[in-house]
Amino acid sequence: PRRHRLPGRHALAVLALALGVGACGGGGGDGGGTEPATFTLRADPAGLTVAAGQSGTTAITATPIGGFSAAIPLTATSTASGVTATFSPTSMSAPGYRSTMTVNVAAGTAAGVYS
Repeated sequence: PRRHRLPGRHALAVLALALGVGACGGGGGDGGGTEPATFTLRADPAGLTVAAGQSGTTAITATPIGGFSAAIPLTATSTASGVTATFSPTSMSAPGYRSTMTVNVAAGTAAGVYS
């Protein structure tokens, strides 16, 4: 995680979502193929600009690969004081694999880029 200060006084915080590839074997499939059962994650939009004291949302989707069919639990951690994220629902499952992430930025949170 990187945190960069913006020059001057700003009333906003920027959250750059860093979603990678989830690797989870054994989530379905027949196990006979060469491609492991796994998934990729995507956020849309991939980044949010949220004013201090406000919240923003992004859609989270998973794409199954290699027969993956298990539920995907979602959690978020942050090293940034005053920035929290929650998911609704907190677990994605087939069909669809969709959730909404809400990012809350507490009033008084220093402006910057957070990931």
